[in-house]
Amino acid sequence: MPLPKTSKMSWLTGIAWLFFLFLLHPTQLYIIPYAGLDNSWNIAINWAVNDGWVFGKDFVFTYGPLGYLGGTYLTLGVSKWVYFSYNLWLWALMGFALYKVLEEMPSIYTLVYIFISILLLQLFIDRFFICLYLQIFLSSLFIQEKLKGLPWLLLLSFLAVYLFFSKLNIGFIALAFHLVFIIYLTLRKKIQLRTLCLIILVTAFTLGTLVYILKVDLMGYIVGSIHIISAYNDAMYLPFKRNKLLDIIIAYGLFFSFGFLWIRQGLGLLRKKGQAKDLDALFIQLCLAGFFYILIKQGFTRADDPHEYIFFAFLSWLGGGLYFFTKDTALQKSARVYATLAIVSASSFYVINNFQTFVQNTIQLDFLLGHTQSVIRYWGQVASPVEGPSFHLWPPETELPKSMVEKIGQETIDIVPYELSIAYRYGLNFSPRPVVQSYSAYDAYLDRINAQRYASDLGPQFILFRVETIDDRYPFYDESQTKLAMLRHYQIDTVSQRYLLFSRREKPRDYITLRQDTIQIKMGDTLSLEPTEALQWAQVQTHYNLWGTLLRFFLQPPDLQVEVTYQDGSSQVFRACKTILEAGVILNKHIPGDNFKQKEADVNQSQAFFGSFGKDAKSIRKVRFFSNKAYGFNPTISVQSSYYTTE
Repeated sequence: MPLPKTSKMSWLTGIAWLFFLFLLHPTQLYIIPYAGLDNSWNIAINWAVNDGWVFGKDFVFTYGPLGYLGGTYLTLGVSKWVYFSYNLWLWALMGFALYKVLEEMPSIYTLVYIFISILLLQLFIDRFFICLYLQIFLSSLFIQEKLKGLPWLLLLSFLAVYLFFSKLNIGFIALAFHLVFIIYLTLRKKIQLRTLCLIILVTAFTLGTLVYILKVDLMGYIVGSIHIISAYNDAMYLPFKRNKLLDIIIAYGLFFSFGFLWIRQGLGLLRKKGQAKDLDALFIQLCLAGFFYILIKQGFTRADDPHEYIFFAFLSWLGGGLYFFTKDTALQKSARVYATLAIVSASSFYVINNFQTFVQNTIQLDFLLGHTQSVIRYWGQVASPVEGPSFHLWPPETELPKSMVEKIGQETIDIVPYELSIAYRYGLNFSPRPVVQSYSAYDAYLDRINAQRYASDLGPQFILFRVETIDDRYPFYDESQTKLAMLRHYQIDTVSQRYLLFSRREKPRDYITLRQDTIQIKMGDTLSLEPTEALQWAQVQTHYNLWGTLLRFFLQPPDLQVEVTYQDGSSQVFRACKTILEAGVILNKHIPGDNFKQKEADVNQSQAFFGSFGKDAKSIRKVRFFSNKAYGFNPTISVQSSYYTTE
């Protein structure tokens, strides 16, 4: 039911707008540093900015030099007023977008839709996705001539550049979309050619200026980003569980329905020679479809709850955008039905997975009280001095013996595999490899630049090491090239209950290559390994077929696993990452290490491996690479091996 207008907005929509602004008010100004995998890379991003590391050279990760904005929210090297200003800017943009929606569509349906969408957004507030959505939304308003003028184009350029230097996967898309957007405006004669040239020049100048100010090796930043984005599909996916099947069916059902609506409108435009506004709507829908694809990949490639929450949190915003920008076309009714299906699907997901919270929030209205308290705490953080971390509350995994800390002193140190927060806790002179956490060095290029850092004069004096991994991977496969560099350039200095401390050798340890060979095996066949003291470093090449490639593109790649049989005849099965195997792994030696933990006995086995160049380490008798979705792979596997030993 439409609402009566006394001016551009009725009094009811005005009150609703203020209420929605309150619900979108930021709730946390900054975050206090803490230990853990994610907290550690948060610390590393701020550390990189604070210490002037060169992004793309000294630091290669999922986030860029502005990743702390909307990402880490740590005050390590960043003033809380920077976050305050950023929050204010983003809040204002969201408020403006809501104002335009309520101005154009003042109805009870719109008010209810926005309220539910904001409630769903609390599932997972990803500020980078919010910025990307706002970029598409504001650009679409400009296409429909509801925004005009050069300042808006400059703001959209700034938004695209900000995202490029913030989060890699979204940043590339934001820049590409902005380029397509201004070209479309020019072709549709909504802006002049000289305006197009001006926007491109301003965007290029802004990029170049920020490359210098933010200390970015642009070529390294782009190349590293491509490798991180591409190999993420193969190394970081999490197979979805059976209870996620319905969610995936809903997601892809809505995705292909979106495509059907787009094709239907396109065919109608061709048949009837539709109006210009229909062509604009078609272009906007195509942009929203691209956003939809990104949401699906974000939500279901790494199919854990947080990533799936991102998908459903933004699903209603996607449906609302489709309805808003097609309301004056022949698809208006279909778009409204689609938007309703989107928000019902997202709401059902929310209710099923958070039933108790749903009852408290929607029936008992606890979210209003909780949100009010969070807003009050926010302004308390604004008015009060910045709080520091409580190290005594940190987990024992971050504790080091006093003698080890004293030995390290202010010499440079890196930490393998991921608990970088230790360096922050003890005020160490942190000088890491470019890809700062082992699980993220998941292809040949990323592993190689880490190994090159350790082999160069820029390598740290000390390395704090233990064997750990994530996602049920085989623990010792991560960063195999880097481990070879450690064998050559570092030696064990100190052993504690949890860690080995390596120090840099004055002269690299020499080793020789005994021989090299290449063999072909079939997927699922057992490969018996030669009993030898030498290290067998192998590049294992597997290839997707057409079906596997399509699965990788639309959802996630077919799984790949490795069965490892040890000297005593026992065996274990682990996840094997295609790109890590292609980069090369130490195939015939074994150091235990579970996900997120390592026993004292495993530290001793690490000591045996590194101290003897693998000769005293436990050997592996045979391996078998297989897949539960073998139909996604070519059946032939190539194993190229090199055998190394010391003289």
